[in-house]
Amino acid sequence: MRPLASSITRKILTTLIAVYITVCAQTGWSASDECILEYDKTKLIGALKACESLAIQGNARAQFILGQIYANGNGVPQDTNGAVVWWIKSAEQGYPDAVLTIASMYNSGKIVPHDDTQAVRWYHKAADLGDIVAQNALGMAYYKGQGISQDYKEAVTYFLKAAEQGMPQSMFNLGIAYLNGHGVPGDAKEAAAWFLKAAGLNMVSAQANLGIMYFTGKGVPKDYKAAAEWFRKAADHGDASSQNSLGFLYFNGLGVPQNNKEAAIWLRKAADQGFAQSRFYLGVMYETGQGAPKSTIVAYALSGLAADRMPEARKLRKSLLAKMSKTEVKKAQLLSTELTKSGNFLKALDAHDRKYLGKP
Repeated sequence: MRPLASSITRKILTTLIAVYITVCAQTGWSASDECILEYDKTKLIGALKACESLAIQGNARAQFILGQIYANGNGVPQDTNGAVVWWIKSAEQGYPDAVLTIASMYNSGKIVPHDDTQAVRWYHKAADLGDIVAQNALGMAYYKGQGISQDYKEAVTYFLKAAEQGMPQSMFNLGIAYLNGHGVPGDAKEAAAWFLKAAGLNMVSAQANLGIMYFTGKGVPKDYKAAAEWFRKAADHGDASSQNSLGFLYFNGLGVPQNNKEAAIWLRKAADQGFAQSRFYLGVMYETGQGAPKSTIVAYALSGLAADRMPEARKLRKSLLAKMSKTEVKKAQLLSTELTKSGNFLKALDAHDRKYLGKP
């Protein structure tokens, strides 16, 4: 379950304020309006005064705003305990933003101790109010058995509620459920249909999964060209697995024209994010000189970075070691150290290529 960011809560609140102002403009202002308007204008001292009286009288919206003011500490001393008190008062009256805030608070453990059971309790309340974030979060709680007994069917019920309201994450989760037969009969074709809906709303994980399904022919006809198109969409959004897959397709000429240089571009992107398979593939390219300058030293260093996760990398590293001098091994070890420094992978690789291999 993912906690709701405070920025999202404030955006929701701002939308509610805008609608409320439009309606009330024709009927005159009240104390409640002043509380909301002052907060919306970020005149927090004025909002504090206007909201405090209303909150004490039991106005749920004012209680929620007062909680926001104390939580942010804008214009007043920050008081997260005070914020929680007011949020709970508001949530107990069923104010949607407050209910979701309390649920997310227990889920994240940032203001109060992490408590899955309490998070589920409040997500239930928010879900019943129709909140799609809560419905998806509650679905994940049932799916994983966090804070409640695992129940795939109940998870699917809540995923479906949110998906039908346009929640991409829930569409993706339904795809996973159908793919694995969790709470529904296993159906790869139905899984692909849900992934397609989520991918159409720019959900990167769904785009990546569609690429895999078209590549393997699971749930859809095998189609390397379609696989490349979906991998590219996800890769353009920084998905390392899809960048690796796209590089693999270019290297082998599957669904795209064979192009070693293009393969290297995408494999480098994924390798820079620590993707082991891409580091191994790059090592192979350096070993053979296909799409990269030929270098046993670089091939050894890269295969070493992937060796913990890939037997193929360990095998390549062993074969390279058998034909390397002690000086070459030492250079490879130094390069490996530079490659593993945070944010330094491509810089170190390019610097080595320029110094030793004449790469521009």
